[in-house]
Amino acid sequence: MTTSVRGGPPLENIRVVDLSRVFAMPFAGANLADLGAEVIKIDTCQAQFMETTRTITGPFPDNEPGALWWEQGGTFQTLNRGKRSLT
Repeated sequence: MTTSVRGGPPLENIRVVDLSRVFAMPFAGANLADLGAEVIKIDTCQAQFMETTRTITGPFPDNEPGALWWEQGGTFQTLNRGKRSLT
C-alpha cells in the first residue's frame, strides 16, 4: 500500500459508494480501496441486474466452484477486494 507524507494511506479519510456492475468501475473501486479509501459496494438482490463479474466463472479456489459459485470466482474476488458490501 502507498503511504502519504503524513504517514497513512493517501485516501484514508475518503468514503466511496460503489454502485458499479461492469469491469472498469469495480476495478476503479478496488484501486481506491487499495489506496486506503473506505469503499462501500451496494449490491442488488434482483437477479436480472446481477453484476456482470459474478457471472464469469473461475478461477476457483482449489478448482472447486462450491455452493456459492457466483461469489467464489477469481474475477469477482479481484474486482471487489477491500470493499464492504451492502444489499
